[in-house]
Amino acid sequence: MDEKFMRIALSLAKRGLGRTQPNPLVGAVVVKDGRIISTGYHRSFGSPHAEAVALEKAGERAKGATLYVNLEPCCHHGKTPPCCQAIWRAGIKRVVISLRDPNPLVNGKGIEFLRGKGIEVKIGVLEKEASYLNRHFLLYHREKRPWLTGKMALTADGAARWREKYMSSPQSLRFAHWLRATHMAIMVGINTVLEDNPLLNVRHPRFSGKKIYKVILDSHLRTPPDAMIFTTGDPVLIFTSSQRGFPLQGAEIIQVREENGLLSLEEILRELASRGIISVLVEGGPTLISNLMEKNLLDELILVHTPRLGGGKRLSFSPADAQMIKHWCSPQGEHYINFIFRREYGL
Repeated sequence: MDEKFMRIALSLAKRGLGRTQPNPLVGAVVVKDGRIISTGYHRSFGSPHAEAVALEKAGERAKGATLYVNLEPCCHHGKTPPCCQAIWRAGIKRVVISLRDPNPLVNGKGIEFLRGKGIEVKIGVLEKEASYLNRHFLLYHREKRPWLTGKMALTADGAARWREKYMSSPQSLRFAHWLRATHMAIMVGINTVLEDNPLLNVRHPRFSGKKIYKVILDSHLRTPPDAMIFTTGDPVLIFTSSQRGFPLQGAEIIQVREENGLLSLEEILRELASRGIISVLVEGGPTLISNLMEKNLLDELILVHTPRLGGGKRLSFSPADAQMIKHWCSPQGEHYINFIFRREYGL
């Protein structure tokens, strides 16, 4: 029975995809006598938490009920009041949780508070599913760096670049913009900026106007002042090892050291983490993605395959040994996407 209601909480949590970061995705269900009284989810960063929404809907009916929530309730004042206080005051007698919150401001304190008030607490229900859903959030707080998702399009013979701007279908292009919307930043190398002059913004109909950090790796500071990345109003972070002063309007230039002729990826990730960026979509081509893979920094790789042949650069690694966990095909069956994981997402 606990798993049944927790699945509903997880399903609710997914509704906040692309809108809650750097906060986690959380859903809540209030149950009494085996019946759902109310539900809630965290809609967007700064909005009421899932527990608060569900408890407000339940009102007096919450007394003696069970609360299902996929992440440990908070016990500190932030943009919203602590959820643990609201749970106690509502008269909830039992709380079922998937995961302990690794955020140092919580990290067991919520569970301790609830138990201290005589509320029964059960932890670990659908833990693996909950970990996958909040893998960006969990990694950020456990390892102090953002989750990195690589995304590339490949021809049937393994080429990563082709003579046309887009190798993939309209469906996979829409999916690519959904991916951007569900990450806080997008990262590319300077060659992508110089060769393609992309906008690097979010153009998915469900996320109209969403801002995303644009992260450019530019060792010699060659980013043109009139590049398209500056035209959308999104924040731009340019990482460089160049010592020369070269202000670019609309960009923050961050100097980092080099390692073997390349910008220090570890230092870049620390800088991004210090800004509260918990997830990055890497669209920087085979060189950047290969470098991240070789340093074991890429957490997830998404390959969009096309039936076309021919092209230039190829990946310097084989994803054959990685774990393919999902497979998607376009309606015509011409394009397909592999989701490949290199790490267990926080378990």
